Amino acid sequence: RMDIVVWTTLGLALCVASPFDPHYHPASNSPFFEGWYTKVADHSTNVSFAVIIGTFQPPHAEEFQQTWAALVLSTPKHPIRTEQLFLNQSRTRIVPLSTPEPGSPSRFRFESEGFGKY
Repeated sequence: RMDIVVWTTLGLALCVASPFDPHYHPASNSPFFEGWYTKVADHSTNVSFAVIIGTFQPPHAEEFQQTWAALVLSTPKHPIRTEQLFLNQSRTRIVPLSTPEPGSPSRFRFESEGFGKY
């Protein structure tokens, strides 16, 4: 059917890259949170760590206004240890690196002066 072909084509044209890339969210009446989580585990030593980064956009705001980062460490002697901080929003950027092809892998870089690149 023609309407299915048109909708599928239109849907693919609107897709910038991976669905796991950061999303633009226009101002609305609702708050918006987006975050990324990565965990690395060494099962032979029972040690793991995770990095969590999240951004928050309050209602009616055009841009994200808060960025939060956390490091979670787990060892046999210390089951869970968490360090977290709010980053300076004026020095925080998300740089897209994905190719504009549907189904391409997610690639972006999170940068914050004084915190580093992730």
